[in-house]
Amino acid sequence: MTDAPTGPDRDAWLDIPALNAFLARSTDRMGPAISAALLKGGNSNPTFKVEADTGTYVLRKRPARAGVYGHSVEREFRVMSALADSGVPVPRTIVSCEDESVLGGRFYLMDFVQGRVSDDCTLPGFAPEERREIYRDFVSAIAHLHSVDPRAVGLEDYGKWDSGYLQRQMLRLGQAFAQEEPEDLDDMFWLIEHLPPMLPAQVETRIVHGDVRIGNTIIHATEPRIAGLIDWELSTLGDPTVDAALLPMPHNVWPTPINSFAGLDLEAWGIPDEETMVGWYVRAASRPMDHYPVLACFNVFRSAAIYHGVQYRARHGTRVSDQAEGFGAAVRPLAARARRMAEALRS
Repeated sequence: MTDAPTGPDRDAWLDIPALNAFLARSTDRMGPAISAALLKGGNSNPTFKVEADTGTYVLRKRPARAGVYGHSVEREFRVMSALADSGVPVPRTIVSCEDESVLGGRFYLMDFVQGRVSDDCTLPGFAPEERREIYRDFVSAIAHLHSVDPRAVGLEDYGKWDSGYLQRQMLRLGQAFAQEEPEDLDDMFWLIEHLPPMLPAQVETRIVHGDVRIGNTIIHATEPRIAGLIDWELSTLGDPTVDAALLPMPHNVWPTPINSFAGLDLEAWGIPDEETMVGWYVRAASRPMDHYPVLACFNVFRSAAIYHGVQYRARHGTRVSDQAEGFGAAVRPLAARARRMAEALRS
């Protein structure tokens, strides 16, 4: 057997014999793995497509050296398992392992969902009418997620039930940012000081995905609809309107590694405008979005803070995506954009 690689390369490699030994003693829902290939994406958790004699699966693993933010693969496994019969489109989970000695980090396995994945929010290769239907179904899927009672699916202890979700997010993001060797990012420090008093009170508590974007979906192989919501590492209990305010996020940024709608002829492309997307959610969820402008501002700031963390991990040898430098380059313009949005709301 080939010796395991060391350093950051370890996260791009799986010990198939060790995985199979674990599977043999842990589940009868999946046969022995034959091969594994690292999938594109997964900026926090390495993700592998695993071929086995019983089918194709996906393995998500905590990196060998985890950073400050994210990496909660055990939470991903739990929330998707809980949502299996809820009508929310999630992959079927197989088994999880919290013993880091098996593969060098906690991990879980789930079914591979056949479909199309696009990191580009403009959905190149789709017809305009398909884009509109995909985005409408995406909004509906998130609205349906927010309709699920956490207690009814065994997630009553998945997060806090108080009204402090946004305040905890601000505190956590600010603390993480301070630990990640910030440079002359004055806009980030301004936002950390001035944004918290502007945030609205939380009205209700629901399951939130935490990273709502088209790149975290699997689009059906032949139909313009969402076949799977993936990448649940930031999920918790919180304010559903914060999640919903992420849906039109590409309208509030310019091209970054996840792209934007900047400069598009929205009607010609079949892309719904910001007001339409918010309206779809309000009607599908029967939930008002009166505080959308400040929530949109918070989410732009939040993206800047998370991208800063991706860059920090890249500098310290835990990069699992070749887009890390691009995410880092987006921090400064995103922070500037969020500050302008906040100053406009304060005026």
